[in-house]
Amino acid sequence: MAGRGVTPPAGLRFGDCARAGDNAASLYASSEAADNYGRAIELAGKLPDGARAELLIGLYQKRGRARLALGRFGEAVDDFTEMLDEARRTGSPEQESAALNALSMTLFYSHRLDEITERAAEILRAAERAQSDALRIEAMQVLALKHLGSGDLAEAKRMLDEIIESARRLGHKSVLLTGLAWRGVLEAQANSLINLGIDHNQSGRGEKTASAFREVEQIFRRDAWFRWRYQIRLHAAAAEHQLALGDLARAEEHALRLLETATHYEARKYVAVAHRLLAEAAIARGDLAKAAGELDAALRELRTHPVPVVAWKTFAAVGRLRALESDADGAREGFTRAASAVNEIADGVRDEHLRNVFLNSAPVREVFAGARVAIALDQQLVGICDG
Repeated sequence: MAGRGVTPPAGLRFGDCARAGDNAASLYASSEAADNYGRAIELAGKLPDGARAELLIGLYQKRGRARLALGRFGEAVDDFTEMLDEARRTGSPEQESAALNALSMTLFYSHRLDEITERAAEILRAAERAQSDALRIEAMQVLALKHLGSGDLAEAKRMLDEIIESARRLGHKSVLLTGLAWRGVLEAQANSLINLGIDHNQSGRGEKTASAFREVEQIFRRDAWFRWRYQIRLHAAAAEHQLALGDLARAEEHALRLLETATHYEARKYVAVAHRLLAEAAIARGDLAKAAGELDAALRELRTHPVPVVAWKTFAAVGRLRALESDADGAREGFTRAASAVNEIADGVRDEHLRNVFLNSAPVREVFAGARVAIALDQQLVGICDG
């Protein structure tokens, strides 16, 4: 019939367009997939009422996914809203729940968190009516991401832990991978920038240090996910940077914020770091009594939570403080214990280049120099006593 100029039946053309969309989607050709699904949606309108709704639910879902892949969030929201309307017309709890989950995930990617909040109860009710464990954890994932985006980290962590455990049990790979990914992606981004800032600081590139830290702060303003963990590292690195610049007020500000956050989240390693940084600032101000109190607090943390990479800097600060106090025994002990911790760390580094970089860094050279001075002083005292 088509060869004689007669238009093929709407049902046949609909099927062709839908299959073309599926083929394009399988090849990740999202733009072509969206176009073909769009033509199929138009043709579905000509089909009998009984067949139309079920077909439209699937087509709106598929076009929504294709548009989401293209970053056309507003159009994807429109498609998933149409999918939801059609699902409600059919009275299918499963399809309604699936539509709400897809719509809400798209709202999340669009940073429209308020709209997810408005639909929170609706999402949970639909999942319960569907009586599907898979749809329930998909709904929970949407709400967990909403909590992350809103900065409610404790609730987000609780939900993500439950979601990941349930997804593993059910074999729901997409939710499992998404849950794990959201826990990791921002961590990696912020962590890399903080490490870059630390490297710049240790290399004396102060302006590049500040630039890297500003970028981390922008991430925190944009995304609240795992903010506390990386704010801890950022405050620690920023305090070190300000100490190197001689800006003691700002160094103390970052150290105090580090102490507050680390104490709240029971990050004991960083509690010790915060006390050591406050001691360093006090030494620079000449307030040796305050420095002694801060270092005592740091050492108390290290006795119960030993961390060599924190210990060597703390013992080095003790050595410097005792030297300023003319306490030869205390200085010797501080620098000797710092050198011991440095050697323990170096022994665990297999890469010879990295080990040499560490051992030849200025702070480590200072530790070994301090230890040598303390030993020399001991020898002088021994000579005086023998004489």
